[in-house]
Amino acid sequence: MTPSSSGVGDGASEHGASWRLVTPAGMGAIAIIEITAPRHEIDRVLDRMGAPALGVGQRRVVHALGLDDAVIVRWSDGLAHAMVHGGGAILSAFARELENLGVAHTPDAAPARPEACDAIEARLLDALAIAASPRVVDLLLDHAARWRDAPPHEAISPGHARQLARLIRPPSVALVGPPNCGKSTLTNALAGRGVSIVSSEPGTTRDHVGVTLVLDGLAVRWIDTPGLRADGPEPERDAIARAAGVVRSCDAIVLCGDRETGRLGPESLTLLGLAARTPVLDVAMRCDRFGPGGAGELGVSGETGAGLHELARGVRGLLVSDAAMNDPGLWAFWDAAEA
Repeated sequence: MTPSSSGVGDGASEHGASWRLVTPAGMGAIAIIEITAPRHEIDRVLDRMGAPALGVGQRRVVHALGLDDAVIVRWSDGLAHAMVHGGGAILSAFARELENLGVAHTPDAAPARPEACDAIEARLLDALAIAASPRVVDLLLDHAARWRDAPPHEAISPGHARQLARLIRPPSVALVGPPNCGKSTLTNALAGRGVSIVSSEPGTTRDHVGVTLVLDGLAVRWIDTPGLRADGPEPERDAIARAAGVVRSCDAIVLCGDRETGRLGPESLTLLGLAARTPVLDVAMRCDRFGPGGAGELGVSGETGAGLHELARGVRGLLVSDAAMNDPGLWAFWDAAEA
């Protein structure tokens, strides 16, 4: 183990003792607190920390400041490291106790991404760490390269930036339709497992069911809602009212029905209190039984899997258009990662 390059000599500091964090910001398993001071002052601080008479090149395991077991290493007359657990509460407690000892805090040395070669790569790594959509990986790499060659590019449009942000922070999509049109079967087919109860009895789905799906490379929070009908029993109406609050916050709606259960018109969306600008994809359910949908409708079947790929592409295109992904401008992707 060697000390980090700190720009500090053998500890001579005309301002007395100081400390800083030399491991990356944020919680980790171990945090390294660097203490610098003139020799007599660092002797005093190490003594109070439980490591008296610690010589240069020596290390000791102590219960430091009565807070946590720590490894104390003295690298030189005026430089020592205390290696402690990296939890936020522990670090806050050490900060208070060190300042009570007269050890002033100086700006932390380590960047958030010490492995990054530059600021753009650090931002890229931050975005990749939280991005849920497979489609965003190549896009982020491409935009990072564009930022390094920024002069030929202009900023992408604000609308496209909002769409691309959905590749990092998954948007929400509500499946809305009448009872018994196959919503739960479709949700289970898209998820590849049973997440919604399937029954021929109207009103079986009394609560909305959420699941994360990847549709054409876009991760979405998919919400299967109770069947919407005006004449249902009171428990069913209550369930719809509860779901309506969730649906109103969704980024897109998949509006579904079939020839047996009927179709929901725009007035149904008004009942739910949805904004007129909420994008809607019309889907004709159970196309294996009733045939393809009409004009402007996408025919699907949760039973046979027919139309599922087209549905996935349709939802993705509704939320993140090809035009947004192909925009030649610069995308400040860290805005979406830090939101």
